[in-house]
Amino acid sequence: MFKFDKLDIPKSIKHIRLDVGTSFTAPNSAAWLVKQENTAVFAFEPHPKSFKCLVEGVTAATGGGGSL
Repeated sequence: MFKFDKLDIPKSIKHIRLDVGTSFTAPNSAAWLVKQENTAVFAFEPHPKSFKCLVEGVTAATGGGGSL
């Protein structure tokens, strides 16, 4: 889906987190980004419906707050 020749991480980034199994609302990613400055998160979500929610956004009306 994506092709990267190289990944440029800004010098201001001091912490990198990997979120494997991100879920449709990315709760761990969100918590890390709020609690720790200068953090980058690489998120991996294999479930197609959860991935779609992450890409398109999710609200209470579209399924947020419940399970898929």
